[in-house]
Amino acid sequence: TPKPSSAASDVYKRQIIYSNDTTPYKTKHILSDCNLRDVEIHATPITFKNKKIIFSIINDITERNKNDEHISFLAYHDSLTGLPNRKLFYLKLEQTLCQAQLNNMIFAILYIDFDGFKSINDTYGHQIGDFVLSTASQKLKHCIRKEDILARIGGDEFIILLNDIQNYENAQLVVKKLLSICLLYTSPSPRD
Repeated sequence: TPKPSSAASDVYKRQIIYSNDTTPYKTKHILSDCNLRDVEIHATPITFKNKKIIFSIINDITERNKNDEHISFLAYHDSLTGLPNRKLFYLKLEQTLCQAQLNNMIFAILYIDFDGFKSINDTYGHQIGDFVLSTASQKLKHCIRKEDILARIGGDEFIILLNDIQNYENAQLVVKKLLSICLLYTSPSPRD
């Protein structure tokens, strides 16, 4: 990533000196060891020996930015599976509804609930239940396209938004793939 433009820095300096605008300025800074850091510059014009100069405090905000990104991710994603959560799903659904109306597009919504999942948690414990949900979510994700949305909306409830499908038969093909995955998890093992 290139160093911040000196032209942008010059504009910021003039803005501080001539308008007394002390709004913090966020940019990237390359350290002497070549590491790139996010910085926030707080500057204010002061007069020193009859000259206007800029007094600046530079804060490294790299970790804060990483934390903000993580918090934002957690607000819209399920912490166990990393899938979009109910809130993000509804946002994507609203967007799809809008696009469907504008472009006369077909879409489908598929609801998945793993019947009897509570017995896995009761019998084997929540750690195994979490493992099953995590693994199942990855398998389900492989059944859909990148432009489709798989979300976890509850304990063992998932929902899929199939965007811009050609016809409803396409949705039926996805359902068949999903059922084959689900049957793998419900088929008795040879040891039973």
